[in-house]
Amino acid sequence: MEKQSLLTVIGECLPLPLIIFLTQVVASAAVISSCDQPGLEAALAAGGTFTFGCDSTITLTKTLNVTKDITLDGNGHSITISGNNAVRIFEVSPNANLTLANLAISDGKYLGANGAPGNPGTLGSAGGILNAGGTVALLHCVLSNNIAVGGNGAGGNSPQAGGRATGGAILNNGGSLKLLNCLLVANRAEGGLGGPFTGIGGFPGTSGDAFGGAIHNNSGTLYLTNTEFTSNISTGGMAVGNVLAAYGPAGNGFGGAIYGNGGTIFLVNSSIASNKSAGGSTGYTSPAVGKGFGGALACSNTTLICHQTSFDNNTAIAGLGVRHSKAGNGFGGALWLDGFASLKNCSLRENLATSLPCGDVGGNGLGGAIFVSAGHLGISESLLVGNRAQGGIGASVAGFFAQGGIGMGGVFYARGDIGITNCTFYRNTALGSYGGFGFSGGPGGVGTNGAGGALFNDSGTISLVNVTLSQNGAIGYKGSSSGLSLGGGIFSTNGSVILLNTILAHSTSGSNCFGTIVDGGYNLSSDSSCNFSNTGSLNNTDPLFGPFQDNGGPTLTLGLTDCSPALNAASPTTYPAVDQRGVARPIGSRSDMGACEGIFTWYHTLLSFTNNAVQVTPIGKPNQPFTLSTSTDLQTWTPVLTNILGANCRFNYSTTNQPYSFFKVVYQ
Repeated sequence: MEKQSLLTVIGECLPLPLIIFLTQVVASAAVISSCDQPGLEAALAAGGTFTFGCDSTITLTKTLNVTKDITLDGNGHSITISGNNAVRIFEVSPNANLTLANLAISDGKYLGANGAPGNPGTLGSAGGILNAGGTVALLHCVLSNNIAVGGNGAGGNSPQAGGRATGGAILNNGGSLKLLNCLLVANRAEGGLGGPFTGIGGFPGTSGDAFGGAIHNNSGTLYLTNTEFTSNISTGGMAVGNVLAAYGPAGNGFGGAIYGNGGTIFLVNSSIASNKSAGGSTGYTSPAVGKGFGGALACSNTTLICHQTSFDNNTAIAGLGVRHSKAGNGFGGALWLDGFASLKNCSLRENLATSLPCGDVGGNGLGGAIFVSAGHLGISESLLVGNRAQGGIGASVAGFFAQGGIGMGGVFYARGDIGITNCTFYRNTALGSYGGFGFSGGPGGVGTNGAGGALFNDSGTISLVNVTLSQNGAIGYKGSSSGLSLGGGIFSTNGSVILLNTILAHSTSGSNCFGTIVDGGYNLSSDSSCNFSNTGSLNNTDPLFGPFQDNGGPTLTLGLTDCSPALNAASPTTYPAVDQRGVARPIGSRSDMGACEGIFTWYHTLLSFTNNAVQVTPIGKPNQPFTLSTSTDLQTWTPVLTNILGANCRFNYSTTNQPYSFFKVVYQ
């Protein structure tokens, strides 16, 4: 029996390689008794394995150069190595090995040089650790408040660009970098400023881009296990200008926590939360507001293998602009992907792609969780909940109505190929915006569309196999003319979206489908918008989900209740070997539609009121005995009915003109 996905090596997730880290320091380690910069430099010159004999914050005045293999272990002591917001902390030579254990690396800074006349600003990289091709391993370490800033470009009649910034805490330049049980918090990469234009009417230089608020992996190999990233930021340089010479293009931010340029990233059992990629802001008549790419992680021509990792509350946001500035977009609130990526047993929750207000026309929010720019993404056994793509406000300063930006793809915005298997999309939103009247005006301008509450397909090829989509919404914003709500579940007018064994239900705004959907068979929609017509597919059918809850497995799911039409209704030959929880399929005579296999009995009661009639509807298992009682004071209960639920899992009871205030159902 075939138990594979529809298309589909795209949908398969690759296994992680075995990752081995230092777990303890050998007994023969030497002790650093002088906890200061000379003591560290002496250890680095000797090489070998060292522990510390004191508690100390070691404040550096110059960078520590690693040319020999060395291990430094805090070994029960509180050791912080600080760059004092002035210097980079470590620089690792090619072929050298640096292992750090139980240490804090903080307040490192590397500032690119400002451009000499006629020259751009230089690169700012790696406030904490620059790995220039060696091997670096970090175990139980904290990296905080490290910063890389690009230098400013030279000004003049030919103003120069601001320097780029890469890796606020770490730049892994072609080497190997391993982190186990580490915390990276409040690190930052910031692009330099473009040079000012000294005449009248020209544009200043382009401000610099920033890559990787915490880590930039440049054609190296990055292993991250049990590691947490929080409150890191990658921000493009702010545009320079004035009322006479206008403003230049602002810089872009890539990867609030991590940026990958080539190479491979392995990410397992980790958390990436509350990070931000932010475009630089600009002023009057700028050719470009800065864009935000990948609030948590941005990958360019990179292979990403990600297992059992959560991406929560990350943001990709374009900068602020005023009238006649060309708006920027937010791309991928959690992930911006170009290359090959495989995600398994992951959760993406409450991520946001949006734009700050911009004059005339607001920027767009594209992919509240993930923007697939090119390449291939396979995602399986994962949860996508509460993500949002939201258009930015169009905020005119000239006293006329502006236009808001568009929200497209509450979870996915797709230009590449995506295979989705055993995933749940729940309560995600694509939200349009409005144009204000005056910079701080209310929502009186042109409202814009929300499209693809879960998924917006631009030009990709997408397969969904045993996927559940429920209560997603596309919301057009009201204004002097109002935006449309297009595809609460899926929007696809370009490319191809193919569904097999998939459920779309109860979109909160907009229909379940908008555009052309390929019915691969055995799908279910709670409305008629998907136009399913292939074998086993159902339209206008309620899947009868249970509550969104822990049904076992690493993520929350929507289980099917006893009378669901999706039970035993998937393809008899083509389905995944397991469900979203990792439970083997099938349970019963055939596999089920959707991400969660098997029956989840849910006892609950519906109440409805029509004129003087009250209808009480107990719901549970077929033929389940129950007793319905009533009360006026919650103290004394009077049984009024004993019966069994019907074959449709419910029983309808109506009463009129009765003095009952409360109802209770007890199942036997």
